[in-house]
Amino acid sequence: MSIKTHNTPSRQRKDTQAVVALSCGGREREPGKSPWDPINDAIARRAARYAKLMNVPILAQWEVADILPYPHKAAFRVTKHRKEGKYLDTREVMDQIHDYAKAKGITNIAIVAHPLHLSRVALVARKLGFNAYAIYSPNISLDPHSKQWWTRTPLLFRMRERLVMAYYAWKCWI
Repeated sequence: MSIKTHNTPSRQRKDTQAVVALSCGGREREPGKSPWDPINDAIARRAARYAKLMNVPILAQWEVADILPYPHKAAFRVTKHRKEGKYLDTREVMDQIHDYAKAKGITNIAIVAHPLHLSRVALVARKLGFNAYAIYSPNISLDPHSKQWWTRTPLLFRMRERLVMAYYAWKCWI
């Protein structure tokens, strides 16, 4: 299955109903403080830009939703796994976004995520029934200070991504 990607506003589809933004890594946050988070900040800015251009809502994972540039706010914000104590993975984020989108009649989405994460997000979205396309953002880098070891370098991300993609295929999530 091919992943359609676009990186210029002129190539965006006119039927887009929402921008979906997923986080990647992140830095530890102290209570009441919101430190600069380079990966998710770039994702948030990119999502806000496209949502404004397409005049559509943003549905986002909390790390991105919480740092969207003013005046943007996420119409829907995924904060935790529905099963207590479980890791909030890509599948769970997209599953919660799917439930919200289905209730709102949203089927056509544009996806913003880190470029190394984008294919998996798009495949999960399509498996859930979305008509999805990816917004390619080549200028989003990784963060050597990320709390997640695999989001610190491209090599680490790619190594882990191969295992995760195999696991998602085994679970029939892609």
